[in-house]
Amino acid sequence: MNKSKTQKEVLSQMQKGFDPLEDFYQQLELSFFQKLKIKTIILSVLFYKVFILPFQKKKKIQLQKTLESYQEMPLKVQRTHLKASEGNYYLSEEEIQIFEKEGIIKPFKVISSEEAAALKDEISNQFDKDFEGKHYLGDEITATLKKHNSFNLTSGGLYQALRLKNFRDLLRKPQIAQRLASLMGEEVLCWRSQFFEKKPKSTGTFWHQNSLFREVAKDSKLVPTKKMDDPIVQLTAWVALSDVSIKNGALRLMPGSFHDSRLEFMYNFAQDNLIFFLSQVPISQLKIPLTAATFSTGSFIRSQAVFNIVTSILPDLFKNSDIMDITMKAGECVLFTSSNMHASFPNITEDDTRFAFVGRCTANHVKVFPNTDTSTYATADGFKDFKLPEYSSFQIHGKDSFGYNKIMTEEVEEKINI
Repeated sequence: MNKSKTQKEVLSQMQKGFDPLEDFYQQLELSFFQKLKIKTIILSVLFYKVFILPFQKKKKIQLQKTLESYQEMPLKVQRTHLKASEGNYYLSEEEIQIFEKEGIIKPFKVISSEEAAALKDEISNQFDKDFEGKHYLGDEITATLKKHNSFNLTSGGLYQALRLKNFRDLLRKPQIAQRLASLMGEEVLCWRSQFFEKKPKSTGTFWHQNSLFREVAKDSKLVPTKKMDDPIVQLTAWVALSDVSIKNGALRLMPGSFHDSRLEFMYNFAQDNLIFFLSQVPISQLKIPLTAATFSTGSFIRSQAVFNIVTSILPDLFKNSDIMDITMKAGECVLFTSSNMHASFPNITEDDTRFAFVGRCTANHVKVFPNTDTSTYATADGFKDFKLPEYSSFQIHGKDSFGYNKIMTEEVEEKINI
């Protein structure tokens, strides 16, 4: 760890490239009823704060105790028989120990820049063909996104690796699969795949952390059936399909921040206890973040709004933290726990689009989307549900011995018309 840093100093570094929430708020054109909704919520918070909160001391004490428990989140890799040796890519004991400290495997080469360019062209051509009519978000959400001019490679590309074998095979390459197996065990699957296209002049992705990927749903999407630390339940394989620079939107990571998961906890807590959550903030500071979070069309404005509120409530959050900006060559991959705080710079170039393919990976003993066959997606018209693919996961290392998840088998793959 470098020299001592105040929260204010760290937040200043984290917010590089992001417009203040006030700017987004000023651009909103709200109807009378939308303004009334915000006023009603604020009045409800005020009423709660004056007449109910004084009698909620036990709840506040319990919240403080819970927050304390999220400050020392462990990350211990369960060692296996998979050992590093000449000719393989399994991690050494030293590399595993570094991961247990940082939650990051720094960029390593997987494919050539020419192979990466070919994959980028393949998915771009699929987008140009409207993915041949196969939209995993469903017709309603796709139509809504197109209506609001927000249908893009990032939204339309969700789960497309299920029908594009070259991308499944990319995650199965030993450079990626064996490193993941060293961290998660011999049986590893990809439960969600997506593409991140950051076009010139596009905004950055705001800081967030996801351990069990609850997102906007009521329940976590991932439920382990064996003991494992939350930060290692889900690992992200982020593969650059183009060169990645600070200027075109490099990934930003906060090494070791998985140890402190208070921000993610508070994000989820706010969804279940909105009025109580808002009552922790001075009334005069509510209007802008509440309005931005309520009427934004993307999840990252909501993340920024919650971030602003939580950092005001928890003045020690991110104190003394470091930030790692990840520049990469096309064909390289970085692995990290999604419990680490992560973000990306805006693309400030004129003509340099940044492409990345991402695999969300977990161990086979983890139940994926247990007890549901739907998921939720945020649109300009509000949250909408969509039916999950019949086989939403595919194996990338080992063979499934648990049978908890509907995993695309070799037989299913052979039937798919690529």
